[in-house]
Amino acid sequence: MACSSISLSVAIWPAEAENFNSFLENSLELIPILDENRVMKILSSILALAICMSAFAQEVDITESPQITVTGSGTVYATPDEALLSFSVINSNDDIQVARQENQKISAEVITYLKQQGIADKHIQTQYMRVGKRHRNSHADGNGKYEASQSISICIDDLTRFEDIMAGLLATGVNNLGSPTFRSTELQKHKDEARKKAVASAKRKAQLLATELGQSIGDAIIIQEGAGGGINRQGAYANFGDSAPSGGSEAGFAPGQLEVKSSVTVSFRLFQK
Repeated sequence: MACSSISLSVAIWPAEAENFNSFLENSLELIPILDENRVMKILSSILALAICMSAFAQEVDITESPQITVTGSGTVYATPDEALLSFSVINSNDDIQVARQENQKISAEVITYLKQQGIADKHIQTQYMRVGKRHRNSHADGNGKYEASQSISICIDDLTRFEDIMAGLLATGVNNLGSPTFRSTELQKHKDEARKKAVASAKRKAQLLATELGQSIGDAIIIQEGAGGGINRQGAYANFGDSAPSGGSEAGFAPGQLEVKSSVTVSFRLFQK
């Protein structure tokens, strides 16, 4: 029953009633001896009115009660435990078929080497070989008219062997090494920890601000996770010729840390102390 269709007069609402039970008792005293259907209709109207007023009270409580809204952030630093590396085998020849065959041979030797180093099949991914005219800025060995290129991506899950594998790839015939991407297999755990820190930061900030105003905070009303979270990968590189940036560590390899961030916006109830 819609609130607007209730025909019960508000005049029967006693100002001294402390709760709905007393209101109902007082209202029933005003109802004369009527047939059962008439009584049920009146009771239904009273119940519908109570429900509407309760819903209205809740709405006012949420939207009009004093609130404080703050944003908190949290950061967790994690040590990476695996690396993703992409590289290419590129060669050239005046005969396009010879260029393709040479590339297949070198690529097969590279994959054999990776398996000998303990890289699992599931951690080795190859793409279709590309064969065509040599590009002006090509990294291909030789000065042939045509070039063949095979791209390979691998995952190294033992970072203590990272440098040795990189050196072995170059020795095997890889001539275009990309920059590695480091990640953690426990990333979800680090994300959750960053979220906890962000919520704690928001609560701490709200308590500080409320205290300065002589108030205190209550329950959280709204919690929203911000879009500012993410992962900042502190790059690590092996310093092998032109394929890696300069300024590396003396050992040539620095895995660094992963910076995992989270932000939340929280609205708390405000109360006078």
